[in-house]
Amino acid sequence: MDEEPERAKRWEGGYERTWEVLKEDESGSLKATVEDIIFNAKRKRVFDRHGQVRLGMMRHMFVIIDTSRTMDDQDLKPNRLTSTLKLMEYFVDEYFDQNPISQIGIITSKNKRAEKLTDLAGNPKKHIAALKKAVDTVCGGEPSLYNSLSMAMETLNTRIGCVATVLFGSAN
Repeated sequence: MDEEPERAKRWEGGYERTWEVLKEDESGSLKATVEDIIFNAKRKRVFDRHGQVRLGMMRHMFVIIDTSRTMDDQDLKPNRLTSTLKLMEYFVDEYFDQNPISQIGIITSKNKRAEKLTDLAGNPKKHIAALKKAVDTVCGGEPSLYNSLSMAMETLNTRIGCVATVLFGSAN
């Protein structure tokens, strides 16, 4: 009667030894291992989605960002432009995770003019660095949708799989 077979408790059933996955590098840091785990989780998430993700298709996209005076409004903290640029950094990172052979370019619009922040390129670090520098941009004037789209179309005219995404905070 006292010789019951040893069984795992219900709460022990799904227990994982997560600490066994972590390994220290030469300097004693866990950063590289954690980055590998995050990278592998992102890859797994992309491959688990079978729906609309087509990894073999090359896309060309220009993102047009409004940098007019309305983006200086503080209805989003610290202002609309800073919030938009932070979200764009996240978007660029996720975009290249899901579309590794695609290219993005970034155009800004203010004072009724369009200016290329970055050309079409497949390097997310280049775009993220440009977006971080653009946080210090002085907002002013009115945006020009026509000039921005014309600039995008000059480059995208000869390519297949072209998209222009517009992020405007102005109603003008």
